Amino acid sequence: SFVFQEPLLFKGSVFDNLSLPLRIRHFRADKIKKRVKEVLNLFKIEYLIRRKAVTLSVGEARRLILARSLISEPELLILDEPFSSLDPVYKEGLLSDLNTIIRKNNISTIFVTQDRTEAMHFADRVAVLIKGRLLQVGSAYEVFNNPHNEAVAKFIGQEAQKTGK
Repeated sequence: SFVFQEPLLFKGSVFDNLSLPLRIRHFRADKIKKRVKEVLNLFKIEYLIRRKAVTLSVGEARRLILARSLISEPELLILDEPFSSLDPVYKEGLLSDLNTIIRKNNISTIFVTQDRTEAMHFADRVAVLIKGRLLQVGSAYEVFNNPHNEAVAKFIGQEAQKTGK
């Protein structure tokens, strides 16, 4: 499943948006209703089920998009800067909720971000890509505390003299 940087909402209600991946796969109506309720509960947006998707706030839309990406229980989740336009307080709560859901359900995730706080909070492993070149891969602690070169150090906000190699 892939989550774009900007929420992509379909016409209709929150229920319609969430149920679409399951309807495409020809799930039975009772199973769709059950799964939609489960996912709404996971993301704490049960109260939105009948709202029109286009009327949602930015934060509500993010939760809906993330819920839709997980409704079909993907093996791999790809997130392209999913929190870029959220205020810091709301982002912190959503990051924590999503991290819990992903770890609890053991979903492999590729999380694209330029925000080091998000990377440190979320990642088991970090890869630094600059101009299409993979410059360093390692644990979040290793990458942020021992950048391999000046380019990685600059990218993560460290001073050049702190590079490890």
